[in-house]
Amino acid sequence: MTLSADAFTTSSTLTLETATWNSPEGRLAGGRNSQTPEQFQLLLTADGCVLQRLVNAERFNLPDVRCRAE
Repeated sequence: MTLSADAFTTSSTLTLETATWNSPEGRLAGGRNSQTPEQFQLLLTADGCVLQRLVNAERFNLPDVRCRAE
């Protein structure tokens, strides 16, 4: 996955939606997409930057990322 260069520059939250595919007729292939988008928040802790999944508070350390408070 590739994020845009301006991800997290105007907000500390990020929403990731599942890509949808259209059939050649322009309709959603495979029916309706009922998946809930993933939401994350970038946090600054005493140990550095952390990405937190909002649905379950799972945290991922980002050791090579520099971040600052809003």
